[in-house]
Amino acid sequence: MTGQLAVVEAWLDAVDRADTGAATALCAPDLEIVGPRGSVRGREVLGPWLARAGFRARPLRWFCGAGGEVVVEQDATWADPATGAERGRAVVAARFLVTDGVIARVQRHDDGLPTALAAAGLRESDEVTARRCPAAAGTGQPCARTCWVTSSATRSGASSGMKWGRPSSTSSR
Repeated sequence: MTGQLAVVEAWLDAVDRADTGAATALCAPDLEIVGPRGSVRGREVLGPWLARAGFRARPLRWFCGAGGEVVVEQDATWADPATGAERGRAVVAARFLVTDGVIARVQRHDDGLPTALAAAGLRESDEVTARRCPAAAGTGQPCARTCWVTSSATRSGASSGMKWGRPSSTSSR
């Protein structure tokens, strides 16, 4: 798996499955998690969070930029881990920083996509909508842009080997 979108996609998939081992393996040891109740450091906090949060999210929109920044707008739900009863639902945005192939920071923005994009230094034009890298199409070569990836992760029924890409009308970074 390569590219910042593949890392985030695999992490979101692991979180949805409450797979602590897989989620932790995709994070830097000094992972910073920022949420509405403050921030914590260290990937060892993922296990207890996954056990109590009952968090699942369906990605709605993806944004990618230089420097490892990724923002994902999500339809999120929280469920009671013991009963499965839904405790809450909201559209939120998560900001990720991917460095050296792992997530170094994840920050949930309950106040929406514009705030998350601004915090990441991204714009609406940074939305990832294409599923293939136009520059590498038909060449058999990987795309050179860090947003474009080949992922072995599956998500929302997507097939293994899904390719992400930025629209061809967007300028190269």
